Amino acid sequence: MHCLKVFWSNLLEAFKFEILFKIICLIIILPIIKFIIDKYLWINGYNISFNSDIISRFFTWPSLIILVIIIMVFTICIFFEISVNIIIGIATYNNNRIKVFTVVCIAVDITKKIIRKNIIGIAAFYVGVLPFLHFVYINSLERV
Repeated sequence: MHCLKVFWSNLLEAFKFEILFKIICLIIILPIIKFIIDKYLWINGYNISFNSDIISRFFTWPSLIILVIIIMVFTICIFFEISVNIIIGIATYNNNRIKVFTVVCIAVDITKKIIRKNIIGIAAFYVGVLPFLHFVYINSLERV
């Protein structure tokens, strides 16, 4: 019986985090990224970018730097979200109740450590490989 109480408590905490993180992504992160891309296009004299024009417009040094920054921001967000979900899963498996604030603090610490060690490998995986594995995981930055 205790296991079920822990499961439902941690599931509720996971839902709280996901709702809060989706709101943060929708209200803060995605508008900032959209603003950066729109401002870059406007500075270069473009009003809009189509799929056929992306390679020619975004294959300059300034645009590659902006692209790398955007990929790094998305990578950090995706890694952070996955870290929180894994921590909640481990706590549930070990029959430990956990609160969102505690999980977020642990995930921030883990994310800082991982970013210092291997941000390029993480970016390659989460941005290059994970989008093709929709049956495994869909992060908050997708399908928004």
